[in-house]
Amino acid sequence: MKSSNQKICNICGGSEFDSKFRSSRFGDPPHCIKCGSGERQRAIRKIYDKIPKEILKQYKALQFSNDESVNRNAFASFEISMYGGDNSLDMMNIERENESYDWIISNHVLEHIADDILAIQELLRILSPRGVIHINIPNPAYNLETRDWGYPDPKIHEHYRHYGSDFLLRVDRALTSAYAIQVVEIDDITDTLELVYFISKSFNVLVQQIGRSLLKQKCVVIRGK
Repeated sequence: MKSSNQKICNICGGSEFDSKFRSSRFGDPPHCIKCGSGERQRAIRKIYDKIPKEILKQYKALQFSNDESVNRNAFASFEISMYGGDNSLDMMNIERENESYDWIISNHVLEHIADDILAIQELLRILSPRGVIHINIPNPAYNLETRDWGYPDPKIHEHYRHYGSDFLLRVDRALTSAYAIQVVEIDDITDTLELVYFISKSFNVLVQQIGRSLLKQKCVVIRGK
């Protein structure tokens, strides 16, 4: 029997956690032994649990990397692009037709891309008029400004840069005629803060469809040029 103060994974219901390769920012063991989720996956799942199922089930989705943050069964279809795999798409030159997808997910991928501005422009190109892009990057809330050193650093998992809280200002020139919502969520297991950016060509999509649920949290709506 689970006690009232026992921490439970919101993805699988597991209650045992370990540090695996690391501890969380505040020292708590972040790794769910049952499903393997970490802080990022659980916080993002909390966000998606607030989006009405009838919205997501209409959308054709594309996800870059094999990440369990999002429930794949919630969408009409779900395609995964794995770097170096059978369906490996170059985010700076995506071999897909214009407006091919309604929902595009990128978790901890953009920091591995040489030209992140070009990548976002490509994501917008293949996004349908009613579509949404989801971007999550490592720890932008804990850095004031983005530091870009221009090469994949082998000491930090081949990252080209550390993003800061200036992320949306940095990519603003890629958001021509697009809109963005910054959503803040907390992982209940470790109290770690995560930011997710939702981008759409349609202000109404973000506000009327997605924003009605997510604006109950701490968000900022930013308009592109």
